[in-house]
Amino acid sequence: TPECNKLIEALQNCHKDNPFGKFVGQCNDLDREVNKCLKKERQENQQRNYQQAQERIKRVQERMKNIKDED
Repeated sequence: TPECNKLIEALQNCHKDNPFGKFVGQCNDLDREVNKCLKKERQENQQRNYQQAQERIKRVQERMKNIKDED
């Protein structure tokens, strides 16, 4: 998402601007925000994919039922 991309860019800039500070935790707050954003994004994708899969399964089951009814 654009929000996560902005955070990732800020983290990369922090690492670039603080070549040694990144090793002592200077960019940790940004890193946590990136992880939080990516986790939220991943969970949203998982939920959407699950719903789509349930709809697909339902359609297939209906088709199978129609095929059995025709026999």
